[in-house]
Amino acid sequence: MRDRVRQSGNLEGPQAMDYFVFTRDVYTDIPRFAIGRTAWDNWLLCDAFRQRVPVIDATAAVTIVHQNHDYSHHPDGTQGVWEGPEAKRNLELLGGRHYAFFMLDLSNWFMTPETLKRPKWTRERLDRYLDMMPLARPTMKRWAAPLLKLLRMGNPIPTVTSKVKKIPAKIVSRLN
Repeated sequence: MRDRVRQSGNLEGPQAMDYFVFTRDVYTDIPRFAIGRTAWDNWLLCDAFRQRVPVIDATAAVTIVHQNHDYSHHPDGTQGVWEGPEAKRNLELLGGRHYAFFMLDLSNWFMTPETLKRPKWTRERLDRYLDMMPLARPTMKRWAAPLLKLLRMGNPIPTVTSKVKKIPAKIVSRLN
């Protein structure tokens, strides 16, 4: 199986969150999401940050296989899965579209085959952190917003237009 994954598998970007490991006391009040539709996994990350629970990206240390599939099981296909009533309700429960950008690139730890490490602080990472964390921790908004504005003055981080709007180019390239 590992050989087949190495030969024909595709490593997805930070939006691909396919497994979660947590203690039973972490998520005690999960909204009634439609699992298998958009946004429920983003909520898990946002809520972990809200609770100050470590978020660890284990991509480099663990091989996880997500089965390729289409969306023919839904009467409206791909559009129904991503934009239908269940998806819209999930986004509502999440708190809105901006919360859907809680992804693995915001992890405060990453696992290698040998150890756990803290990610390096790059300008792009700081931009994402200052943009997203006030959603999980509203008390940060008072100081994060002015810092984000300063960071973006005169030298904005390039963004590209794609199916994922207003994400730094480095991240979007990982998403496509």
